[in-house]
Amino acid sequence: MPAVAKIPGFVSQRQFAQAMRWYDADERADDSVIDPVSKELYSSGKQKGRKCEYLIAHMFKRMGYLAKVLKGQEGCDLLVKMNEKWMNVEVKASEFSKNYAFHRIKPKNFDMIVLVFVGKEYTTVQIGGGAAKKFVANYGTWVVRDSAYTLGFNRMRSHSKMQGKNDIWFSFTKNNICKLI
Repeated sequence: MPAVAKIPGFVSQRQFAQAMRWYDADERADDSVIDPVSKELYSSGKQKGRKCEYLIAHMFKRMGYLAKVLKGQEGCDLLVKMNEKWMNVEVKASEFSKNYAFHRIKPKNFDMIVLVFVGKEYTTVQIGGGAAKKFVANYGTWVVRDSAYTLGFNRMRSHSKMQGKNDIWFSFTKNNICKLI
């Protein structure tokens, strides 16, 4: 028997793992969320945004870009090297309630913005550049206490002011990223 097991109230790895399996089962108990990725993000609480930052950095890396996740003290979430230049990338995540609402968007802090739409059936990612920055400033709701914008999208992951405009938000693909740089 290891010496640490003699400590009163000692929590073993086995006990902890069993409790965490129980926790995971309870946290993912919402049967309306059917996608495994969405289930994980829905149950992540305040960590959803951070998990999405790592997800997006990983997606950039898989496309051949150098990506760094920042610590949260900087004005943006990621640095991504594109065409020998470091780009500031902001990542925002929203789960669907009555709509998708992305909060605390500060256009002056990023070159590109990535929106992660966490739906009940699936999760998708959209990316925007300069036109998206203008879109946020023109159509977002200014929130004084945050000194930032909130931007809402409907259940179809679209905004009412986007109709007829195909050059603002793009699916997160390498071809579309190339259009933005």
